[in-house]
Order: sequence, then structure tokens, then C-alpha cells
Amino acid sequence: MDTSKPDMGKITKTKSIPFRHILTSPAVWAFILLQVAAYVWDPNLLPLYFNQSFGTKIELTGVLAGVPILIFGAIEPLFALLGNLLCKYVSTTVARKVMAVTACLCVSGCLFTAAFTSNPVVAACFVAVGFGCSAARAAVADCNLFDIVPRYVSVIEGICRVTCRIVGLTFPLLATALTPHKTLQEWSRVVLIKACVFAATGLIFLVFGSGEEQSWAAVPLQGHDGDDIQQDGSNKKLNDEKIPLVVK
Repeated sequence: MDTSKPDMGKITKTKSIPFRHILTSPAVWAFILLQVAAYVWDPNLLPLYFNQSFGTKIELTGVLAGVPILIFGAIEPLFALLGNLLCKYVSTTVARKVMAVTACLCVSGCLFTAAFTSNPVVAACFVAVGFGCSAARAAVADCNLFDIVPRYVSVIEGICRVTCRIVGLTFPLLATALTPHKTLQEWSRVVLIKACVFAATGLIFLVFGSGEEQSWAAVPLQGHDGDDIQQDGSNKKLNDEKIPLVVK
């Protein structure tokens, strides 16, 4: 009588993290830039911008700085729903690019306008609209990593967050260096830098962004029983139902 027990929980082989592919992947860096763009001008700088550029009173500054953030948080879920709806009619890559590129270019246009106005109301309106458009960028950035490298999300997200924090800590120092006299003209340069970053981000994501799983991020094409896993469709997507969670 065979009393041997199958080794159900033993892991004999694990897949190493492909750092070389991660660090040289255009799609990954397009995603990281999409995240970093939001940290180039932290929302915490908005009160300083309105106060030093237009001499806005402290009480009103809080309102002007808070409204864009409120708009951003309110409509981001709506853009997420819109993104899911688009994926039903076009490919994931097209849906992600349409939303991200349109959002980045709209933000850039709004900030360019805000940089060249001396009217605080006009500046506040365009900054608010810009933050609202950035919500579409955020909706793409929140899910794009799960599209392209779902098995290495935690690793790449860690790299992305470190990069974002470095930029988030560095840009306020740059803003301080660019505004020694705290004038409208000096703050206009800061806003223009932000606008240029968003424009460049949109163009880079248009060229290098993706919504398809990267070939190097796929698991080995072998199931638990040793049979090959078939690929479905011409786009070479893997059948997730046959992909083992642990490679033995």
C-alpha cells in the first residue's frame, strides 16, 4: 500500500524578477513618467502660488487651492468608468493612450494659459480645469501597470513611488530657487515648467505607452501537468485560467 503523500506545498522553483527587462522597457518608463508628472508641482504649492503671484488673502487662498483638489478627487472615478467603457470598443492600448494623452495635453494647455494671465480668477479657473483633466491621467496611471506587467506590479510600483518621492521633494526646492522675489513673472516660469512636463509626458506616452501585457512579463508556457499552455488570439495573450500561481 502506497502511503506516500504528494508534496502539495513545496516550491521547487520560483521565477526571478527580470530587473533588466523592467529597467529597459519603454512601456514601464512611460507609465512611471505618467505617475511622476503629477509630482512635478505638488498641490501644496498652490497656496504659495496664489498668495505670492496675485497677493490673494490667506482665507481666499485656501479656497482657491482646495477647489482643484476637490474636483480632481470627485471626477477621477468617472474617468475610470469611462476608461472601462472605452475598452469595450477599442483595444486597451488605444483606450489608455486616448485618455492619458488627451488629459496631459489639456493640463498643459490650461497651465500655459494660467502662466500668462495676471487675473487671479482666470488663473484659478484654468488651474482647476487642469487638475480636473489630470484626473483622467490618474485613472490611466492607476491601472496601466496591471495591463502591462501584472506579475511585477509591486516591484515596479516600488520603483515608481521612490522616483515620485524624489521628484516631489526636489521640485519645491526648484520652485523656491526660481522665485527669490516671489513675483508673478517668477511663478509663471514654475507653471510653464509644469506645463512642459505634462506636454512631454503626453507625447512620450503616445509613442511608448501600452495596454498589452509585455512578453517578458509572462509566466513560462507550461502548466502544472507539464502540458504547454496555448496562446489565444493573434495578440498572443495568455490564457490566465491555465497559468499556475507557482511554478513547480
